[in-house]
Amino acid sequence: MVTSEEHEKPLKRLKKLRLFQLSMLTHLYEDSEDSENSSLESLKFLHILECDILMSPLLSSMTSFQNLKALVVSECSAMINLLASSTAKTLVHLRLMSITECKQMTEIITNEIVDDEIFFGKLEILELIDLPGLRSFHSAGNSVMRFPNLVMLVVSQCPEMRRFSFATIDAPKLDSISKIEKNKYRWVWLDAESELDDEMLSILPEPQQKLWEGDINKTLEKLWEEEH
Repeated sequence: MVTSEEHEKPLKRLKKLRLFQLSMLTHLYEDSEDSENSSLESLKFLHILECDILMSPLLSSMTSFQNLKALVVSECSAMINLLASSTAKTLVHLRLMSITECKQMTEIITNEIVDDEIFFGKLEILELIDLPGLRSFHSAGNSVMRFPNLVMLVVSQCPEMRRFSFATIDAPKLDSISKIEKNKYRWVWLDAESELDDEMLSILPEPQQKLWEGDINKTLEKLWEEEH
């Protein structure tokens, strides 16, 4: 847990962080005024696996994550949402988000305040796999969600997810929703300095199924109907 001032300078230079099987970890940072805009500002890659009591939300706007490129979370069974809508606005360099096997997760972005727009300007890959309680990515209906560079959306084994969001969704490059096998170690190799370039995208596993009904919500509705 990020708390003490004596560790703040080294953490500011940290680019890659993997947390694995930390059974007593409840929070990633100390959410206080003293920690605002500090410790993890250089972090580019965050991978969290099997931290069973890690609480929601994982990321807070109190701590800066403006350089984060890849966020991979798997088997965090206590987490019910990933981040607040105000935090989502700060993830301006995020290119990969992969959330798998978080059994209590009901929503990825929680709407603690009313936001007109949520913008993931560089997000290319979004994976939601084996999330049995997930109902939506973001449930608020009074906003616009923009994904100008999203090219791959994977939704597999999310039986309660009938729609992506009640918000207006703009994802002009997306032309399908994919289903693939889960693999919690798939992104471990990703280097903090790496880019998600065409070569990396080419080694992704072939989807078991691709479906498109004109937009994200209609496609998820179709997938839901096929599974029920």
